[in-house]
Amino acid sequence: MENQKWNFTWTWMRVKKMPSEIGPILADYWTKQELAKQLKTTVRTVERLEEQRIGPPRVVIGRIVLYRKEAVKDWLLSLEKGNPRRARSARHLKV
Repeated sequence: MENQKWNFTWTWMRVKKMPSEIGPILADYWTKQELAKQLKTTVRTVERLEEQRIGPPRVVIGRIVLYRKEAVKDWLLSLEKGNPRRARSARHLKV
């Protein structure tokens, strides 16, 4: 236990390990903090997406919220949108 690397997060004044440090079974999951880091945003933004029910699918175990990496990728793909402009006709294109 002395050699274990701890990553501290202060949520409701609790100290917990990150899923990647718990074991291989949770290696495919991110916490809110890890997801926010991946999306280059804040934890509050991730929480806001949850509140609005427009965020990625999540797994809740007690008070721990986890996001499966593959589900986050699928969620991002679902947000892709085509170009909103109409395509130009061939006669307007310069060659």
